[in-house]
Amino acid sequence: TLKQADLTKFYKAEDKVKLLDQEQEKLAIEIGEGHRLIFGVAGGGKTILLISRARILAKIHPDWKILILCYNKLLRDLIYQLIKPQNLDGDITIKTFHGWIRHYINSANNNYWQLYKDAQHKAEKKGNMTEFFHEVVPKLFLHMLGDLGEKKIQYDAILIDEAQDFEQDWFQGIIQVLNPATNSLLITCDGFQGIYARKRFTWASVGVEARGRVKRFEKSYRNPIEIGIIAQKILPTSLRSLIGQFDEFLTTKEFLGTHGLVEFIVSQTREEEYEKLALKINQLLKHPHTILLLFRRNMAKCGYNHPFFKYLKELDLKWSNLEKFDYNLPGLLIGTIHGTKGLEFDTIIIPEIDTYKTDKDRQLLYVGITRSRKKLILSANQSNGTSDFINTIKTLQT
Repeated sequence: TLKQADLTKFYKAEDKVKLLDQEQEKLAIEIGEGHRLIFGVAGGGKTILLISRARILAKIHPDWKILILCYNKLLRDLIYQLIKPQNLDGDITIKTFHGWIRHYINSANNNYWQLYKDAQHKAEKKGNMTEFFHEVVPKLFLHMLGDLGEKKIQYDAILIDEAQDFEQDWFQGIIQVLNPATNSLLITCDGFQGIYARKRFTWASVGVEARGRVKRFEKSYRNPIEIGIIAQKILPTSLRSLIGQFDEFLTTKEFLGTHGLVEFIVSQTREEEYEKLALKINQLLKHPHTILLLFRRNMAKCGYNHPFFKYLKELDLKWSNLEKFDYNLPGLLIGTIHGTKGLEFDTIIIPEIDTYKTDKDRQLLYVGITRSRKKLILSANQSNGTSDFINTIKTLQT
């Protein structure tokens, strides 16, 4: 363990990693060996802790192989940008789970790579890639690890961010490639942000030794209270009822973000909604900053063939794909809620919220809303039959 309590010595100022409070600074240094679980609310500092911990491990153990895993590519890119592994002596791998497992199977130099490619081709023909990634590949990986035995590549430390999206089989494979001599495992998790369906399991059942090694982050450093209240109202009763039943479902006890603004735009038709949003964006961009607009589906994949973009073009407004954006440039970004896990922006816009009708939809909406640091704009079509929901949200706008 480290005696030096000044965490800033482990990264440069330009990394833009902000420490959240003294308790978490101390925790990143003194988190201890073995398996550790961090349960935290949206904006609670889970990713920052993981990044700080990874850099500390690389400094203390430059000979260690360190693996950092998450679910989506944007969060992977953010973690890479903040850790800057190329500037550290340690051997740090930062990948999405699916990217890592593909690389691992390929590099094993055996017949499992051909099995992987055959299964992928079959899944592509059937249009069943979700099953391929979530079930077929992890099972193939487990079989391969069994055959490799002691020849398998192992990591001295593994850190997993947004682990609520990981399936049971995934953890079983991950635990098998953790060096038992070092046994350093850090997992962060928020049940409310688990927007990819998975079966519930116990941590012990997948080999995670978590008893007595759990920390809870119950303050949101990202969201101001005005936005936090909206997020909590959005959560369906079926999810709120899990608070207290399962460790990964926590209520936010305090919102510490600076003063926020919530605006709600209600229209009589969808076309009117899109037109109003385009005008609002045009107004906001007169003061250059980054605005993230979140649709349910990936607009880039359909070539932005959607009526909303007609109104942007009429105002000569440009936009960029969230997956390819430069963090340092202002402007309008278009993305999906699914792709924003772990990210945050000053201004978030979510259109068509009247279409978020099921409990799973509301959970997805919760994730989108909690990306906002300062300003939240929600829009809806009044005629779509969700007036009670819309009226509830309208009363909360600032």
